[in-house]
Amino acid sequence: MRRLFVLTKNEFTKIFAKKFVWILSVIAIVFILLTGVLMSLISLISSIPEAYEDDYIRDDYEYYERVYEECGFDNVSQKSYYAYYYCQYSAKLEILESDPSGVPTYKRDMYEELCTMITAVKLQELYDSVVAEQGYDYAQEMFADYEHYLSYDKTQIEVFRQEYMEIDTYKAYLEYLKDSVETNDLTEAQKDIEYKAIEYHEKLNPDGNDSTVAAQIDRYRYLAYSLEDGYDYIQDLCVLATDVRAEYERELVLCEKTFDRGIVQSENATASELVAVTMIDTTQSFLVILLVIVSGSMISGEISPVKRYKIILSKFIAVAVTGLALTLISYCLTVAYTFVFHGGFDSLYPYVTSSAIIIPRVIYLLIRFLIAYGEAMVLALFAFMLSTLTKNTAISVALPFLINMIGSTVTGIMSIFPGHVNSAILKVLPFNHFDISQRLFPSSSLDLGAAIEDVLFSSGAQSPAWFSVIYLLVLTVGMAFTALDSFKNKDILK
Repeated sequence: MRRLFVLTKNEFTKIFAKKFVWILSVIAIVFILLTGVLMSLISLISSIPEAYEDDYIRDDYEYYERVYEECGFDNVSQKSYYAYYYCQYSAKLEILESDPSGVPTYKRDMYEELCTMITAVKLQELYDSVVAEQGYDYAQEMFADYEHYLSYDKTQIEVFRQEYMEIDTYKAYLEYLKDSVETNDLTEAQKDIEYKAIEYHEKLNPDGNDSTVAAQIDRYRYLAYSLEDGYDYIQDLCVLATDVRAEYERELVLCEKTFDRGIVQSENATASELVAVTMIDTTQSFLVILLVIVSGSMISGEISPVKRYKIILSKFIAVAVTGLALTLISYCLTVAYTFVFHGGFDSLYPYVTSSAIIIPRVIYLLIRFLIAYGEAMVLALFAFMLSTLTKNTAISVALPFLINMIGSTVTGIMSIFPGHVNSAILKVLPFNHFDISQRLFPSSSLDLGAAIEDVLFSSGAQSPAWFSVIYLLVLTVGMAFTALDSFKNKDILK
């Protein structure tokens, strides 16, 4: 054991005596951080709230008013098009002028509904003027696409407008929602859905200003209503309606359990996920480069003949520990970076399984980094094996790089062509199994449990995760045995 320790120490000395190892390690760390910065900027740009058009309503109204007036009645379709937008922006301007303070986030849905109603009133008034000016037949043709707007009840619109104006706080808005549940024609099941959604709003979005939370609660309502109302409409869109239903049921259960636990994915969490995953991918790329070059040159560069297994074991341990060190450094940098620049503890939101088992985010990131490290080590072992077989550094390094680069391309091309034979071929190709991390942890999704279930028991060209893990383990053992056997039975000279 002491002999193995001394040999491993010597191999570390050899590895870090090479200047390119230090240079590549520094470049890797710099690129990992730069990747984080770049993705942070992209997240920042994409997360800039889209300005609601309140600031531009007057300009838009004046534009559509002008083009509507300038458009002659001889072009019915164009006149019809401008008529709708002229009325729509007229309605929005009317609401804005009646409430110059603007539309709070929690009232945005009501605002859109009121805009639709007032647009209907404006279209009715415009329809009457066109009838008087151009005749009934022309008006019918011009407003053919807006016929449903002409049937709106103006009395109900005024009632809704009054309700909208009276709601000036988020609490008043929630009370309005509760009253609406009782007054609307809903089934008991639908009432339960609405009350549950209101409860989630009160619990998870207490000030009503978090649009991300509101969107997730709306998603819950959509799932619940879809399951309650049936799936007849899905039959036209998806042959596997049963699979869709099962997917919706899992997602609904996840929503309920995470919301009940007070867990909700924030904008900071989404940005943190994007940055972390990109930094992990960058880490894996540099791991492959570093480990393959080191592994491919360790054996073929030996000067004296060697036949002892402890020598080859010490070399591989040195490579593995070097890669693990870089992996752990990258992991710490990623956790620290997302924590500092993406919302502190808010960036460390947990992953939640379909059984509502909470996985701390630091553990989740560690698992992803270790998976990336493991896949890089498989390629490093391949280079290690080639180094013992060919005694040629160029071949030992080039072949793993080539496989790493073209693997996904070959898999993608073969996946285009259906068939059981093609699927069977894909399952035995090594590079079809280097996506375990993406399959276990699909980004931008809290539904880890559902993802694991789908991947573990999936069928088709994409192998189940358990099969990929076993396949890579068997492949690793085979390459290790080949490398050891070749090393023990051949003199390896420079």
